[in-house]
Amino acid sequence: MNAEFLNEIKDQHPLRKDALKRLYHFMSNPGRFSVLVIGERGTGKSRWIKQICEFLKEEKVLYTDKFVEASCASFNNDNAEADIFGYEKNAFTGANPNGHEGLLKQADKGILFLDEVHHLDDRVKSKLLTALQTVGSGKEKGKFSFRKMMGDKTHYVEVRPIFGSNRIIAELKNDTLLPDFYDRVAQLVIKLPSISETRDTVKSDFKLVWNGMQFNKSKGYERIETPTDNGFYKWLSQLPLDGNFRDLQSISILWMTYWKTVFDPTSKEVVNEKSIFDLVKTDFEKYNLTSKIEMPNTFDISQPFNSYNKALMKNYAVTIAALPDYEKIKQGDLVFNTGKTKKTIDRWLKLV
Repeated sequence: MNAEFLNEIKDQHPLRKDALKRLYHFMSNPGRFSVLVIGERGTGKSRWIKQICEFLKEEKVLYTDKFVEASCASFNNDNAEADIFGYEKNAFTGANPNGHEGLLKQADKGILFLDEVHHLDDRVKSKLLTALQTVGSGKEKGKFSFRKMMGDKTHYVEVRPIFGSNRIIAELKNDTLLPDFYDRVAQLVIKLPSISETRDTVKSDFKLVWNGMQFNKSKGYERIETPTDNGFYKWLSQLPLDGNFRDLQSISILWMTYWKTVFDPTSKEVVNEKSIFDLVKTDFEKYNLTSKIEMPNTFDISQPFNSYNKALMKNYAVTIAALPDYEKIKQGDLVFNTGKTKKTIDRWLKLV
C-alpha cells in the first residue's frame, strides 16, 4: 500500500481509515469488479476515489490511466444515455453533428465513477447492466461491450466501474435500483462514515479541512492560525453537521472571512477569537442548519408513505434532541423514555 496514502490517512478516525484502506484494495483489484461507495453527502466520496486513483497510478496499477467522473443527478431522461454511451453523427435533433464519444469510451483503460447512481432512470440502468456484462470469448474476452445511441457497431472497453450514492443500502436494494442492477454495481461495497459516526475526532477533522483550504495554500492569503477557542470546538462537536465535511468547509470560510473583517493583521492587537466565534456561530446556525422537515398540509395518496414517515421521525427527533442533557447521553444508551437509542435519534435528525 502506497506510503504516501498511508501518511494521508494517518490522522483519520479509525472507522474512516479502515473504510479508505478497503477502498484502496478494492480499486487496485485486477478483476475490475464494480465498487459501490455509499455515504452521506459531504463524506468525501469523489475526493477519496480520485485521490486513491492518483496513488494507484503512481504504482502503475491497471486501469488507472484515466479518471472520468459524472454525477447522475445532473442527467435527465433525455441525456443520460447519450452522455454515458455516446451517440453517432446526427443521432437526434440538437445533437453534435460529429457525434459524441460518451463516458464509457472516454474512461477506456481507466476508472469511470458515476456518483448518485440512484438518479438514473430504469431504461438507462437496464442498458448499463447489459454493458457491464463481460464478453465471454473471442479476442475481446473480458471487456465490456455497448452500442452508441443510433449506432449498430459494438464498442469494447476495459473500465473499472465505481458507483456512488448517498442513500442507505436498504433503500437502494428495495426502492431505488433494479435488483439485478444493484447486484451488478454492488459487487464490492464501501461505506464512508459520517461525522456523526466519528464525533470524537471532529476537532481533528476540522483541522484537516482547515489545513486543506485554499486560504492556507495560496500566496494571495495571509496565513491564519487554526482556531483555538474551546467553546468553538464544543459547539462544533454538538452540531448535526448534516453536510459533513462541506459544513466544516463552510465554517472554515466563515472564520477566515470574519477574522479578516474584525481583526487588522497589521496591528499588534491580540485576535479576539470569542468575537469571531460569535459571528461564525450566528451565521452558520441561521443559514446552514435545517431544524425540521415541514409536514405536508394535506394527505396525498400519490405520495409514498416513506415521505410522511420521515417527516414524523424527523420532527419527533428534533423535539427529543432539544431536551436538557440530551448531548450527555451515549450513542448506545436509550434516550429518556423513548425506547430509542441516541444513535437512532441522531440518525432521524439527519433525515431529509
